[in-house]
Amino acid sequence: MNEIVCFLLFCAASVGLTSILVDGKLFQGMRNSFRAQAEKVRRKRERGKSAGWSFSEWVDNVLGCYQCCGFWSGILCGLLLMPLSFSLGSLAVLLGCGWAASLLAVLFVMVLDTSRSAIDYLRAATPQQPIPSDQEPHSDGDVVDGPDAWNEATESEATEVENEEQTGA
Repeated sequence: MNEIVCFLLFCAASVGLTSILVDGKLFQGMRNSFRAQAEKVRRKRERGKSAGWSFSEWVDNVLGCYQCCGFWSGILCGLLLMPLSFSLGSLAVLLGCGWAASLLAVLFVMVLDTSRSAIDYLRAATPQQPIPSDQEPHSDGDVVDGPDAWNEATESEATEVENEEQTGA
């Protein structure tokens, strides 16, 4: 396979897998289950009844962190995309895949959060009613700009429609 295609596939696969594991609805039940198990272990540890390492806590931490999950997704994608020849060099490449995917996952989240913030800002800054481009005359003959002109024009149109309905025209 072409190296560039392989690299792009690795990037897309590792970031996509990370996103699905951390935020996807498909794994929401699994995340909730590990989170509940991890909370039980943490409560037991606080009461002094349990000590030591817990697999459910580790998985909960990994599935709650883009950078952590990205590392393991990168190693998995690196294993799937590399030919299986185990050596010290391939171990270094797998670690590099994990680190690269970890960085890509963090960059992905930064871009995603920034775009969401920009969209939210634009929605908040956009007026709810369209503002007419021309000026509407005010009822006493003055010219009014902006939303007031639009509201008065809309109100006068509504009054005209009501008058027409009442007269039967």
